[in-house]
Amino acid sequence: MLWRRCLLGVSGFAIAMWCVSIALQLTTSGQLGAFHVPSGTPFVARLIVGPGSAAFQAGVRTGDEVDVRALSTEERYRFLNRALAGSTMHFPILRHGRSVRIGVTPRHVQIAWWAILGWAGTLWFSIFAVFFALRRSEDVAVRVLVIMLSSFTLTAVFGGNWVTPWLPLDVAANLLGLLASSSTVLLATYALQFAKPISRPRRILTGATYAVFAADMLLQVINQAAGITTTIDPFNRIFSDPTSILAQTLVPFVLPLICVLAAMRAARGSERLRLAWATAPIALFYVSYLAASVLQSESTNYPLILAALILQNLSTLLLPIGLTYALLSRRLLDIGFVLNRAAIFSGVSIVIVGAFILAEWAISEWLAGASHSTNVAISAALALALGLSVRAVHHRVDTIVDSVFFHRRHEDEKAILTFARTCAHITDSQTLLQRAAETLERHADASAVTFALADEAGHYGDVSENDPALVMLRARGEIVDLHAFDTELRGEFAYPMIARGRLIGALIIGPKRSGESYAPDESEAVMQLARDTGTALYALNECTPDRDATAALTLLTEKIDAHFAALPGQIAAALREDAALR
Repeated sequence: MLWRRCLLGVSGFAIAMWCVSIALQLTTSGQLGAFHVPSGTPFVARLIVGPGSAAFQAGVRTGDEVDVRALSTEERYRFLNRALAGSTMHFPILRHGRSVRIGVTPRHVQIAWWAILGWAGTLWFSIFAVFFALRRSEDVAVRVLVIMLSSFTLTAVFGGNWVTPWLPLDVAANLLGLLASSSTVLLATYALQFAKPISRPRRILTGATYAVFAADMLLQVINQAAGITTTIDPFNRIFSDPTSILAQTLVPFVLPLICVLAAMRAARGSERLRLAWATAPIALFYVSYLAASVLQSESTNYPLILAALILQNLSTLLLPIGLTYALLSRRLLDIGFVLNRAAIFSGVSIVIVGAFILAEWAISEWLAGASHSTNVAISAALALALGLSVRAVHHRVDTIVDSVFFHRRHEDEKAILTFARTCAHITDSQTLLQRAAETLERHADASAVTFALADEAGHYGDVSENDPALVMLRARGEIVDLHAFDTELRGEFAYPMIARGRLIGALIIGPKRSGESYAPDESEAVMQLARDTGTALYALNECTPDRDATAALTLLTEKIDAHFAALPGQIAAALREDAALR
């Protein structure tokens, strides 16, 4: 529950900042229409000007040069990053050996179709992060994935798109954007959650990814400092040389992809497929984004730079589209849950907004002759009342929608729990295990159900009691994901069968036949069945010695009775024998 709240907080913060960023781009973000490239002279940039742009109409032309040392601190930062709309900037233009000062007033950003698609893509995978956080927060790999998706959003928000009238706030946002760009190392961390134990080469690759990320962050901080001070040349070869830019662009992205490939090579079966389908959209996004970045860094004319920007925004759509395909075709996430959440949000919105419109209309008709202040006060009270009722409305809509979307699942969980409560009345151990397996195959859609039961030789089935998964079951008494251990147990999850504080066996289920994941509430029902089955099995085994003792006692009693029944005859025979001897 704590992890779910933290992950929802992170993803919710990313979405909130996305909304703020869109508002800033519509109101304060400015467009000069001029891109800068190194001129070969320290601190001097050569301009590439778009036709019809604010810079072009002010008199700036492609090929003009600007010495950034002659700009004020704020102008220098705005020139190297994103301009502030309506705030005139005075450029000391160097043209054919002459210096001329030109004032350029950045225009408000004209929202292009490709920018809207980029915004939609960013919001799309932010919503995915919320769904993953709600449904699979107990999974370590999913936690990493949620943070990684949120970091994509924060990188887009703070990575140069955050423009306000306050320079310190913009600088802080840009620095936060650098930290938010940790998605590369998070992808390497995500790969570590698969194919355990981790081999030494994979650990070295992951360490190299972290080291490159740290070095890249240091260079980016230095680059940001160059945009504020004049002690560092912002067009230094480290930041402007094509080879250096290519290395800084490629290496931080390529290393995590190699980590993923290494994990896929080490993984097996369903684990490999799950890793492949989860990371393939991310890899496709990285490749397309890298292509756009290389095109932009190598371009020296305005149309190619614009094409690179369009490609970058379109590549943002590739990630959520790929995740959606994987979700629908490969069932990485319970699609029924996604539809359930969407229906709940829609239902709550319809009820609240509909009630507000209807009540507002009724009040306006009723108070047609009232003063403006009275109408405002009543409308405010109405809005407050509806706001306070959101929780109750949400609970009611949640109950109704949940019964529609998850009726079959609730029935299956009820059947599993019913068997768990009644299994103690089964008097044969083989029948108990057989019916438990049939229940899970029918109501949990498990492809296979097996039991590894303890014996006196220190084994659970054919597996040693020191198997890593069995050790974890004994130590924690919780569900174990078998993909996370180098174990001889074969399946998806193992559930402890505990009786009187002792692990008497493990219930092992294979993946679902439908390909979906086991839902948390469904897994809890299986856990309860495993516990109750273990308790019933222990009771049956404990009763076996009592039945044997009763049988032995009965046999002894029969022998004693037979002995006493034969005793009179034996006494009579002994007396006759004694009389004959006399």
